[in-house]
Amino acid sequence: MSQDYKLKYAQMRENAAANSSEGAEPSAEQASGDSYPTASNTRNLCLCWPDGRKMFLNYAYLVSGEYQPEANMISLIFTTHLVVIKGHALDGLFEELSQHIPKQIAVVDGRYLDIIKSESSCVTEIFCEST
Repeated sequence: MSQDYKLKYAQMRENAAANSSEGAEPSAEQASGDSYPTASNTRNLCLCWPDGRKMFLNYAYLVSGEYQPEANMISLIFTTHLVVIKGHALDGLFEELSQHIPKQIAVVDGRYLDIIKSESSCVTEIFCEST
C-alpha cells in the first residue's frame, strides 16, 4: 500500500465528515421522525386517563399552581391549558409538581381506591381544558 493512498483516504474522510450535513440525505432513522437523535433536558408532564388517552404539557409553560386541601384539588395553569387534578392526599403531589418532579400523573381506576388511599396520594379525576 502506498503512502499516497493513505493521504488520499484521510482527505476523503475529512471531506466526507465536513460535507455530511450539507446536501446529504437523512438516514433511515432520521427520516422516520420517530425520535430525536439525542436526549434533552426538557421536562414534560404526561397526563393519563383510564380510557388510554394521554397528553403532555411542558413544565416550562407552567405559570402557577394552587392546592385546595378542603376540595382535594390541585389547579395548574399553563400558558395554553388549565389542568384540574382531583383525588386524595394530594399535598405530596403538589410539592413534587412545584419542583417539576413527576413525569406522569395517571387517574387510578375506582376499584383500586381503597388500597391506594391508605398508602399515598391518589388521583381520581383529571380535567384539562385549553384556554
